Amino acid sequence: MTQNKSSTHAWMALIAMCLMCATWTGVTGNTISLFADPVVNELGITRTQYMLGSSTITGITNGLISMFLFGKIYAKIGIKKMMLIGGLIGTLGFASFAMAQNFAMILLGGILFGAGCCFNFTSTLAIVIDSWFKKKNGTYMSLAQTVGSVVGIICSTLYAILIAQVGWRAGFLTTVVICLITTFVLQILFKGESKDLGEAPMYADEASADQGQGQSAAEDGISFQQSLRTPRYYLLLVLIVLICILAYGPFGNLVLIASDLGYGAISGTLLSVALIASAVSLTFCGVIIDKFGTKWMISLALVLVAAALAIYWLRLDSTVTMYVSALMLGVGYNACILPGSIATRELLGSRDYGKKVAVSGAASLVGIALGPSVMSAFYDLTGSYDLGYVVCFIGCIICIIAIFPLTRRVKGNG
Repeated sequence: MTQNKSSTHAWMALIAMCLMCATWTGVTGNTISLFADPVVNELGITRTQYMLGSSTITGITNGLISMFLFGKIYAKIGIKKMMLIGGLIGTLGFASFAMAQNFAMILLGGILFGAGCCFNFTSTLAIVIDSWFKKKNGTYMSLAQTVGSVVGIICSTLYAILIAQVGWRAGFLTTVVICLITTFVLQILFKGESKDLGEAPMYADEASADQGQGQSAAEDGISFQQSLRTPRYYLLLVLIVLICILAYGPFGNLVLIASDLGYGAISGTLLSVALIASAVSLTFCGVIIDKFGTKWMISLALVLVAAALAIYWLRLDSTVTMYVSALMLGVGYNACILPGSIATRELLGSRDYGKKVAVSGAASLVGIALGPSVMSAFYDLTGSYDLGYVVCFIGCIICIIAIFPLTRRVKGNG
């Protein structure tokens, strides 16, 4: 391979990942909750049904494909073709949302969205960054996700206006056009992985020097097959699911929570504030991960989520505290974005990383999928979110305690 510290293809890959996150996180995922109220009212479905179709089934589909098929498909056709196929399928999902006449079409849209997004989400980001950058993975991943959050900030405001002015169907059709254009632009920007192009990744010589100092074994870790015989791996996967439920559940219901507390007029602004908090803090969170490990970043995020839940449960709401809680939920949401794949590498090492990250990515997606529906289910079953606030608060404490032993590197066969 040819060593090229300023590899054009490496930076093009990073730009492609920024665009991917901008579309499949910022445009799609970060605006989906804005459609909840108008869709529920027009189609006559419940909040839980909407969350089930737009979020839960999306994440479950994404998670199942990631867990059982992602690695096999990746081995056969490579990440570039996966991005193309996923983009086209995901675009069809939003077309189904736009034309929905009933709950079944919302479900269909969610399934297609999940299947398509699978190839343009966390696992793809982790693989591409790991391929082109042999150091500072957390920083570069967070940079791409920051772009997604910034776009989400802008889109949450623009989509709120768009939906109010021309309706939710036009909003979904706008997403269809954006997703289709992005799918083809990504094919132009991303030329392939470094190994496919015969180029050395960025920082490859520095990583080699580190290995020369005796760190290679720690960086290699255990194989994927050995990982499957490691109990702590399964516990970490369960923990990733729980963390994502806790971090994304309140975040995904923020617009509805604000409306129930009497702040519906500023609910779109609150979502924008949460996304701003996520975007501004995301790179800092990546630096924390690179320097101190995922356990400290997750702990910080969940403490803030718990504090926001306390504000809602204790009815300490005011315009000021609602904005403060939105800030805290925004930072807390970052626990869904970065830590899963990197925590897996901390525990198991980077050997067979594509297979490992596909499974941990699936765990994150399952948690993200369940989060909004779990939170809204408390409302539909009890008439309020109060029980949900208490359960999630306790869950945050449990996860903070559990993350420390579950990110300590295993040795040998675990």
